Order: sequence, then C-alpha cells, then structure tokens
Amino acid sequence: MIIKNPTELYESTLTFDRSYLEKQNQGIDILFKSDYDLYSSFYIDNKLFTIYGDSLNTHIGELKNNELKSVLKLKKPYRFSYWFKDNNTNSQILRMFTYESKNDFGMLEGYKILGFVLINNGKIKMYYIK
Repeated sequence: MIIKNPTELYESTLTFDRSYLEKQNQGIDILFKSDYDLYSSFYIDNKLFTIYGDSLNTHIGELKNNELKSVLKLKKPYRFSYWFKDNNTNSQILRMFTYESKNDFGMLEGYKILGFVLINNGKIKMYYIK
C-alpha cells in the first residue's frame, strides 16, 4: 500500500481499551486452552495436527475431543516461527530454533537457528543446518 498524501487520511475512531478487547472475541468458540506454545497447525489425511511445546518438550499432536494428544515427541525442545505459509495448499515452512541459547531479551533474539520444517502434501520433513 502506498500513501501518497498522508494528510488526506481520516482519523480512526477505533479505541483499544479493555471493553473493545472483551467484545472482539464474542461469537468465537475456543477449541482448547493450553499451557504450551502453539507453533503451527496443519492437516494430514483430514486430521488436524499441531506443533507445540515449552522449554522442556516439543510435540506434534492431534486435536481430538478438544484435547491435544501427543503423537510424536521430538528429542529436543525447539521453538518455531513461520517463514512461509500458503493457505490454499496447506503448505508451510517453519524456521526451527533451539531453547539452549535463550537470552533475557525474550522473543527469538539469541536463539540459534537449527533448520527448517517443511509441511507439504501431507508430509513433514525436518532439515537441519550443519
């Protein structure tokens, strides 16, 4: 989007006070609540899977009856962030980080990138950087 003349823009009337935040989720069904970080969800064979974890464990789990059940526990705890996602084909690439080098800045600063996860055509492939 290019704004050629910012003085012609109108002033927004939106406010982001607590009353607005309470209204924004009206009519939304919450599938489940979790203490884990949820990194990505995807479909394989019409089943919904999620990559999730915390600083101790990372799992790929399936959502069944509003509960997330682990189907695969990874050997190390990882963090993930989107690099590419195509909603039309359900394809995505996630960057994979380690928890081991976390610093006090939070977010992903100080994390070492370990590789990538490719989710495409009903398959998950992990690629490690050597």
